[in-house]
Amino acid sequence: MIKRFNKTIIITPIALLFALVFFTPSILSLTEHQLQLQVTSDPNKEWTVTFNMAVSPATVSANTIYIIDENDKKVPSKLLVGRDGLSVTVSPQSSYKEDTRYYLTVEDSLRSTKKLFLWADTVMPFEYKRSVSSTGTSGKSNEDKKPIEQSSGLIVKVKHFTYLSEFTVQTSNNSIVKIVIDGTEMQYEGNNTFTVNLAGIKSGKKLSIKGYNVENKVVESLSYEVD
Repeated sequence: MIKRFNKTIIITPIALLFALVFFTPSILSLTEHQLQLQVTSDPNKEWTVTFNMAVSPATVSANTIYIIDENDKKVPSKLLVGRDGLSVTVSPQSSYKEDTRYYLTVEDSLRSTKKLFLWADTVMPFEYKRSVSSTGTSGKSNEDKKPIEQSSGLIVKVKHFTYLSEFTVQTSNNSIVKIVIDGTEMQYEGNNTFTVNLAGIKSGKKLSIKGYNVENKVVESLSYEVD
């Protein structure tokens, strides 16, 4: 149920952000799409699901977007549709239990305002752990990895091509749902990773990188000088 707009379906953190794609009924699939397991240290983690077109509020309910635990019991949650209709925030009304597997689920019965279908049911498994390492599975710290540039929550990498420069920003701050670099919003790729291609970037140019939370407030910022 969670795919990326302009591509296929996908979810992320506030949280993790999802992108869901609406398709015409003629290519509707009844299969389930499961995303990669996510781990959060926030016992009341909110999740935002984004869409490539406005969702019909009449179809947003506890029967179409919900969280269930490993025993198939629903977690009471509050659903908030964004003003533009392109997102839905899922907020649990009680704290998650540690080391319990949960599933954020978006049913394909959800519709857009144009009455289009989702490609499939989408499920994102996640767990709550009191202490989550921001260094990944390698066990090495960010200092050991020596990224090109980093702040407390942003790690930047860049690849230069003939006409474009590809920027990748990773964050350990799960409250970040949007990153803007030099005024351009980056594309969320999953696993707290954002990318964008920029033209005309020269060595020595300084770029402003800002990470925003679901309330559109800056929670991380970085001044990055291009090599």
